[in-house]
Amino acid sequence: MQAAKQRLIILLTVFFLFLSFYALLPLEASADGTVISKILTTLSASPVALDDPASITVATSTPGCYISSAGWFDSSGQVVSGAFDTETYTLVINIGANEGYTIDSDVACYLNNSAVSCVVDSSGRSAVLTRDYSAAVWAPTVYKNPGDETVNEGGWASFVVSAAYAKDYEWSLVNPAGTSTIPVANLKNSYSTIEYKGNNSPKLNLYHIPYDLNGWKVVCDFIGAGAGNVKRSQPATITVIPTVSSVPASPEPDTPVSPSVEPVNVTSPVTSSESEQQEEEKPAQSNYSDTWSYDARGHWHASLDGSSAADEDLHSFIWTEVRPESDTEAGLEEGVCAVCGYTATRRFGGPSITDTEDKSDGNFFSRFLDGFKLDLYGMKPPSIQMALLIALIPIDLVLIIVHLCGGARQRRRRRRRRR
Repeated sequence: MQAAKQRLIILLTVFFLFLSFYALLPLEASADGTVISKILTTLSASPVALDDPASITVATSTPGCYISSAGWFDSSGQVVSGAFDTETYTLVINIGANEGYTIDSDVACYLNNSAVSCVVDSSGRSAVLTRDYSAAVWAPTVYKNPGDETVNEGGWASFVVSAAYAKDYEWSLVNPAGTSTIPVANLKNSYSTIEYKGNNSPKLNLYHIPYDLNGWKVVCDFIGAGAGNVKRSQPATITVIPTVSSVPASPEPDTPVSPSVEPVNVTSPVTSSESEQQEEEKPAQSNYSDTWSYDARGHWHASLDGSSAADEDLHSFIWTEVRPESDTEAGLEEGVCAVCGYTATRRFGGPSITDTEDKSDGNFFSRFLDGFKLDLYGMKPPSIQMALLIALIPIDLVLIIVHLCGGARQRRRRRRRRR
């Protein structure tokens, strides 16, 4: 009789251990326990005219699904290439379901906590979220104004600016009294000898500057997106040092001038080192472009034949916060190189993004935690396998303990009989 009970306990133990092993097998979970009824997505920033669409990211915090793709489309249905303009754009987000999950046909979709339209595939394996955005228009933000220049008559001067959200640049000269403004494009109408380069760029060069421009101001108008979105820089003063021929002749005095009086030196007060530097810079203008070339790392002046580069250096960014950090999204900063005007963006802080890949590999602990995660997020009961596993764990423990205790009692009885 005792042997029969022992065999029954062993059989029950083996049977329940087999059921526990079955519950741990990485079989596909039933659809009833993995239906996604709500999808939460976040957008790192809204579109702004002249911003790059690639700088905006999309993420989801919903377990069981992932972002398969996201793109911006213009009013004609074409993918946006280059920067945003001032029109309305459509954001299309494609959501995929992980293995073992399906998306409810009546799923509720949210983008930055606001409901969005959603279309679910008939198989429940994917969904498409869409929302329209009108690109915001921001006024140009000036980071660098042109600096004052002092040149010899007939020499040249360079003026550099930088700004964010400026799509064009228009340079002008204003007379000392501020009563007359001449666009650089019309300068030759008034001064036939003057030459210029870079009127519609962040850098303007003026060549063969006449003495008549002494005291004039150089200004740059930053043209932003949209009509009338213009911001003017602070003025830069041109100081022209005249040559002897430009100085008005003094009238003959009525009385002889004392020979002991030394004549006034009206030549350029530029020091020898400055003169040598200017002489060195002039020929460089014929060999290298006046416009900066740049990439994401640095900037340089490329030679006209493309064989070499000069003034190569890393970017010197001036960072400005354009969106503060919040509980739902990271902060955003925009930087502009103070030398060449190259722009870049970077993010800081913000919440961590939940990894949405399916990590179910049949491991006990990952399966166990995934089952409870489904309870917390989806408010649904665990799968049949998970419920079976939870129920069998205490039964297995009890049977193993009973089996061990029974075996110990039998061994004690055998020892007593031998005595």
